[in-house]
Order: sequence, then structure tokens, then C-alpha cells
Amino acid sequence: MHSLLLSNPVFNSLSTNNKANIFENKQSYLIELEVPGFDNDNFTITATHNSVSIQAKRKVAVPEGYKSYRQEFDTSNFQRSFRFRGNIDAESIIATSNNGVLSITIPKDEVRVIEVQTV
Repeated sequence: MHSLLLSNPVFNSLSTNNKANIFENKQSYLIELEVPGFDNDNFTITATHNSVSIQAKRKVAVPEGYKSYRQEFDTSNFQRSFRFRGNIDAESIIATSNNGVLSITIPKDEVRVIEVQTV
């Protein structure tokens, strides 16, 4: 179990083929997820105050003018969820995809100190 995660890092995983690397620095977390063959529009990423979920759906289309004779390409869907010890800034999450790796930068939510004022 990774120290930044509250508990087991994988929940509702429908595929074990999508391995993840998780990194942390003072400002943010970084999740790198193996996603070969997925296009950017295949992903749905949702976030709450302390978790991020990634879902992907992929279908292999039959080229126009052809009938399907055999399809061995993986058409499965997957879901991975990650929960963190502290709150995250869900509004500032950035996701990029490059060479079959989905990178999600998840800023930590700042802890604000509120000064009490006299009225």
C-alpha cells in the first residue's frame, strides 16, 4: 500500500491490465496509468474532495465496407479509483495522454488558516 493512499489503491477495478504509478510532492499527486490503444475521448475522469476515478470504454470499429471475420483486439472497459489521505483540488486536475500513458496531475487542496477578527 502506498503511503499517500488511505487504503488499498484500487477499487472496482474491471481490468488488471492498466498498471499505475503514483507519485507525490508537496503540491500535488501524479498518477500515471498504462492505457495503450485508448483515445482521449475514451476516458471519463471524475473527482471528489479526496478521490479520483478513471473509466474508459473502447470499441473496435469494423472498417467501412468490411464484415468482421475475427477481432482479437481488446475491447474491454476498465475502471480504476484512487483515494487520498488529504483533500484534493478537484477543480485544478490536469489529465494528458502520451504514447499509451495517461498522466493525471492532482493538486493538493491548500490548508487555509483563518484569522479571527474582532467586530
